[in-house]
Amino acid sequence: MNHTHKTSLLWKITCLAVLLWILFIWGNSVLPAAKSSSISHSVLSLVEPLLRMLHIPTASAHTVLRKLGHMTEFALLGLLWSALLHQVALPGRYSRLLGAGGLCLLIALTDETIQLFSPGRGSQVSDVWIDLGGACLGIAAAYLIRRLWISVSKKHGA
Repeated sequence: MNHTHKTSLLWKITCLAVLLWILFIWGNSVLPAAKSSSISHSVLSLVEPLLRMLHIPTASAHTVLRKLGHMTEFALLGLLWSALLHQVALPGRYSRLLGAGGLCLLIALTDETIQLFSPGRGSQVSDVWIDLGGACLGIAAAYLIRRLWISVSKKHGA
């Protein structure tokens, strides 16, 4: 398998991963409030033993869990966009980081807009900020992983 074919295959896989993850995020936003709440309560029941062990009241944990869900979804999205844009030659030192952040912001804004049309749901500016914060964490993780990979590769002469 030549290098171009590997790159092309990696490009296709990464594109597919980004697309599927965006559809997953937006699919959650289409859900009516009752269904979305039911799903998050199911997740909450899974982590309830841990919460009890840490003496965290489950009543306040539901909101925190939902916000962590937003953040986690977008952290993975930021990581995926960073991986995809890493395969593209873009001008400027930080253009890939800014590009990934901008794309995540666009998806977060679209996500909150979708929720305006979902029964019982609404849109919150704070959720966009939480999404963007998660995206920044994912982008930073991708950047650090890449820097670590380069550093290790140089030490081993690869």
